[in-house]
Amino acid sequence: MSKINDLIKKLCPCGVEYTTIENIIKSYSSGLNPRQNFKLNEEEAKLYYVTVKEMTTGKIVFSDKTDRITKEAWYKIQNRSKLETNDVLLSGIGTIGKVALVDIPVDNWNCSESVILLKPKTNIIVPKYLVHLLRSNNVQEQWNNNSVGSTLKGLRKENVLKTKIALPPLVVQEEIVRILDKFGDLEAELEAELEARKSQYEFWRGDLFKQDIDKMVALENIGDVTKLAGFEFSEYVNYSDEGNIIALRGLNVKNGHLILNDVKYVDNSDFSKLNRSKLYENDILYTYVGTVGQVGLVDKNDKYYLAPNVARIRILDKKVNPKYVMHFLLTNEFKTNQLDPLSGTSSMKNITMTNIRKFKIPVPSLDKQNRIVDILDKFDSLVNDISVGLPAEIELRRKQYEYYRNKLLSFEELSVSE
Repeated sequence: MSKINDLIKKLCPCGVEYTTIENIIKSYSSGLNPRQNFKLNEEEAKLYYVTVKEMTTGKIVFSDKTDRITKEAWYKIQNRSKLETNDVLLSGIGTIGKVALVDIPVDNWNCSESVILLKPKTNIIVPKYLVHLLRSNNVQEQWNNNSVGSTLKGLRKENVLKTKIALPPLVVQEEIVRILDKFGDLEAELEAELEARKSQYEFWRGDLFKQDIDKMVALENIGDVTKLAGFEFSEYVNYSDEGNIIALRGLNVKNGHLILNDVKYVDNSDFSKLNRSKLYENDILYTYVGTVGQVGLVDKNDKYYLAPNVARIRILDKKVNPKYVMHFLLTNEFKTNQLDPLSGTSSMKNITMTNIRKFKIPVPSLDKQNRIVDILDKFDSLVNDISVGLPAEIELRRKQYEYYRNKLLSFEELSVSE
């Protein structure tokens, strides 16, 4: 850190120049929407179609879930927005403010219309410095304050171009990049290891259930499956942003966990009318509309009520461990063999309660179920628990990176008179 301090004292002792994004880029463009232009995931589609989900920790990362396009579609997008090395990508619709550097070959992918392409003037700004800068608190706050839309946020072109940024000398930018890349590279290594552990977890989760595939029982024979009609809930419920009793919605259920960072409270509701909605410990939640197949397990009594668009599965057979059932519903084999054939191919998928009740569950002895749960819970903690293991280490490195990024990128502004 002493080198960067010395450089700043020597080259910009009175502060640094501040400018706007429009002054440090050669062009601004965006990808292309497939609607009326091309189709995604056709049989002959081999190239990648990048959206916000591929923009990870400042890089572009493809996966088996990345959409595919044909070479013809790729040319159409290239004609609109020619993708090149050192372009800086920005998510401008929906999840705004994600940033990534194009530092991989560009002949097999291009972007969606929700991704903005900035071409930096490399004679005045280092592309990777721009990436770190755009991820900083200062810039993110400017974008959050200027975003438009209620349910689907977006950034207007003029707001992006008028974003105020610090522009120190190139040598200072390069030293900042060198320091911050150390934190970013370590985080990327840990995330790669975490992905490997997740793959291992998925393998063992599937393998453990395969052994009892000949002991399948319909879900309706071991438990009760129900949902709420929208009017049943809305007529008697008053939502609020604070309280003690939570209505669990689809966004609160993911990968076997309850996600409680965006919740609606229902403390001031008529609970006498909501008996069917009350949830108890070990109730399984299952999303059946939109993002079908997300699963969670209720962890306590007198805390949660069921909102519409989420099914409640209550295991009644004392010889079946509810958490065992939940783990099975997360396996790739279950999704491939039972869920995917039912949920359809439309963009808004849904599945009926009748079909959920017909799900087949392998049911070995309770002792074996408990052993499987114990093994998978340990794997789950390793790859998902933010307080221990790799997720905790990644979170620590991320916080270190953010601390030094915001510290290094907080420059005193050079006075106009100087």
